[in-house]
Amino acid sequence: MSEGRGHWSSGTFVTTAPRGRMAGRPRAGALPGTFCQQRGTGVPPVCEVGFAVENRLRLAKASSVCTAGTAMRPSHGRRAALQNRDTAFSLLELMVSMAIVCVLGAIVFVAARQAYASSSLAVSANNIRQLAAGGMAYLGDHNYTFWPYRTNDAANGMGATWWFGFESAKSLSSAEGQRNFDPTKGPLANYVPKGFRPDPSFALGGRAFKPKYRNGYIGVGYNTLLGGGFMGSGALKRQMTLADPSQVVVFFTAAQINTFQRPATARNPMLEEFYGIDEREVTAHFRHGGKAMVSFASGSAGFLPMDESTRDMRSPEANIGRFAPRGSGLFLE
Repeated sequence: MSEGRGHWSSGTFVTTAPRGRMAGRPRAGALPGTFCQQRGTGVPPVCEVGFAVENRLRLAKASSVCTAGTAMRPSHGRRAALQNRDTAFSLLELMVSMAIVCVLGAIVFVAARQAYASSSLAVSANNIRQLAAGGMAYLGDHNYTFWPYRTNDAANGMGATWWFGFESAKSLSSAEGQRNFDPTKGPLANYVPKGFRPDPSFALGGRAFKPKYRNGYIGVGYNTLLGGGFMGSGALKRQMTLADPSQVVVFFTAAQINTFQRPATARNPMLEEFYGIDEREVTAHFRHGGKAMVSFASGSAGFLPMDESTRDMRSPEANIGRFAPRGSGLFLE
């Protein structure tokens, strides 16, 4: 553009003034509201009435606003990126959410485990109470003489009548986990309700659970010193001859660690149901807070702690042990 020459830009008339001169200064002798533009040396100035200049300035301002608005409008891609940033999760937000979920999960797990432990304790208490009540009724009907732990039953094909039910000879020769017993033919069948439920926590202690019978388990043992020993060949004890019936265990939560019958091995010890105890066997199950639930010959019930020297270290987490050292008859006679 040459010095002092006028031109059109975006529909607005623009002029430039020579250096050192002021464009738009009113010319001497011009009418009020008239503005003149000096176009160059030796060239007559161009004068305009004030309202024409005002209109042109207004148009120029509007044009500049529209141009600026167009320049500031974000593109479609940038708009999408901004929207995605507003709706997406940041790494910090994701980590906080995961932490909250983990904390809530831990709370629920602890609460569920406590509820399960309470349920298990209730089942054990109910079982022991029913057995204790049935045992006392049996004693009253049999001159206060305890029932045998086992009786060989020749009339039924040399099967075995355990204190908890009858098992046929065929079942006795079957593989572990495939055996079967009939609880309606045991000595206490007429004294214990048929709705006897196994303790759900019994199968959770130890590294693995090995079932003995196909039709379930009881999870409770009987003091064989009262019932003639494991083979039932000894003399049956009478309640009235016990020195202190309130300190002699009759029933207790029971189990054993099996390492000698498949699928259990020495390297894979398994928790197994068991049904008796004497002065040698390590078969009490301390599954309720490290204690075993028991009933006594007096008809009362309670808890006994483990003698730690008797803990079965083949699977110490299973809480299998005794009430007293091996060889001792404490709490048994």
